[in-house]
Amino acid sequence: MATSPAPAPIRSTKYYDDTLGYPVFLVENTLYKLDPHAIFCYSPVLQDIASIPGPGLVQQQSSDTNPIPLSHHGKAEFEMFVRVAYGDIPVADDYGRAATGLPLIVKSLELSQFLMAPLFRKHCLTMIQQRTWAIPGAKLIFLSYHYRTRLFFETAFHHLASSPLRDLTVEDVDLIGFRAYVALARLKEAHAEHRSILAAEEPVFDHDQRQHSMGCLDHEACEEDWHRVWWNGMGRCLLDGRKPLTYTSSREYLESMHFGRMSPGCRMIMLQSIKDDEGNSHIYEMTKTVATFLMTEIVEDLD
Repeated sequence: MATSPAPAPIRSTKYYDDTLGYPVFLVENTLYKLDPHAIFCYSPVLQDIASIPGPGLVQQQSSDTNPIPLSHHGKAEFEMFVRVAYGDIPVADDYGRAATGLPLIVKSLELSQFLMAPLFRKHCLTMIQQRTWAIPGAKLIFLSYHYRTRLFFETAFHHLASSPLRDLTVEDVDLIGFRAYVALARLKEAHAEHRSILAAEEPVFDHDQRQHSMGCLDHEACEEDWHRVWWNGMGRCLLDGRKPLTYTSSREYLESMHFGRMSPGCRMIMLQSIKDDEGNSHIYEMTKTVATFLMTEIVEDLD
């Protein structure tokens, strides 16, 4: 049974400049005739491809019947490259909203690697950075390693560190790699230990920084109720076996509780003390330190 012939290539309605001498490229089934001054300064690879001589080492002019084929890449990402080269820089929504646009951005990033186009690569990485909130942390770490960029690695690692380890799938572990997984597991253990320390070391009244307020008439009762409120609030939230809360969320829950025989002034003193201590800062610094260590393995490429 005879196969039907392939459809004839069609000219791009947006990127076909019929100026004499402009190179013609074929992407999928579409012809692009582009300004060489615009595209060659963005990609030396395209310039080299366009300069390859034909049969007999004779320089040939590309045309609709003899275009320069760019296989393995699609129209959508190629047109994003052309837009950047022509100064019509795509915005985030041009790729699609939130995570739905990631596949096209990744294809564009892959094209930038092939074309050796650093400015287009930088644009693609910026597009990813603008939607890190919508992309799973494991995927971002994989992209960081695969495309040799530190741009959003720390953000991704903080995202993973703030989620339960049990939420990671086998596919997620494959994406981040065994070394990063071990570092993450050890970090989560350090986080749990730090939460235990925070829960156990409640702020107490003393004679220096945290004295009872002038309106407190029963110091002993005040301290007893503060101990009770602390353990029923911060302690329980930080050490919850099913879903421990962050320091900030635990503090917010504590603030909503009834403080019994504590005077309003004493209540204010202790809550302000908790805010000043800010237990989250140590967890953040631990996570940042581990992320920085892992990033040393990434040899950045043209960011």
